[in-house]
Amino acid sequence: MNRTVLNAALVATALSACVPAAHAQTAIHVTGNFDLPGLTDSGGAAIPGGSFSLDVSVAAGVPNLVVEGSESFYVQGLDFALTANGTTISYQDTRAGFYTFAGGGQGIDLRLFNVLAPGNTAQLIISTASPLFSGSTSAPTLLDYQSAFAEGTTLVFYPATSNLFYGTASDVVLSVTTTVPEPATAGLWLLGLAALPLRARRRATAAATVPALV
Repeated sequence: MNRTVLNAALVATALSACVPAAHAQTAIHVTGNFDLPGLTDSGGAAIPGGSFSLDVSVAAGVPNLVVEGSESFYVQGLDFALTANGTTISYQDTRAGFYTFAGGGQGIDLRLFNVLAPGNTAQLIISTASPLFSGSTSAPTLLDYQSAFAEGTTLVFYPATSNLFYGTASDVVLSVTTTVPEPATAGLWLLGLAALPLRARRRATAAATVPALV
């Protein structure tokens, strides 16, 4: 093998170790309308209902996983962005539970902690037409899913200072999408760097063959 080509290959191999591996991220996006009589904001103003948008991201490998049995598990310590009626009202930790029961029923259970005030918990339970994960609950693979639900979504609010109360969520749209960053840019960068020694060698060879001017 030509020495210059070999050097270029060695450079590419060495540099590839410096490029971080692409990691998958599963994005959970939920929108809809809510009806929660009795709900108030931190100032005591009533928030009986409105629209909401919720975003949660689960890292590759499903870290912080807690197995609840052979049919369900949950992921804790996730960040969420919750917007209601156009205003972002909280950004704290949440817990995303995934379940699929052999006797029927599958879906996702999102529990949002410290909503509006410390100690408050909101729970959104969405039943789906198909499972949201494959494999075992101890090593699951999250599956892509997108669907709309006109009715039947349960919303529960657990205020820190009073008893829980139930509400409903309607016109809910659930989207679960896993993406892996494309390593193409890093690959092209490495290829260009690896080709530099070869190009320099060709220029040197070309210069040596040009006759000197008298």
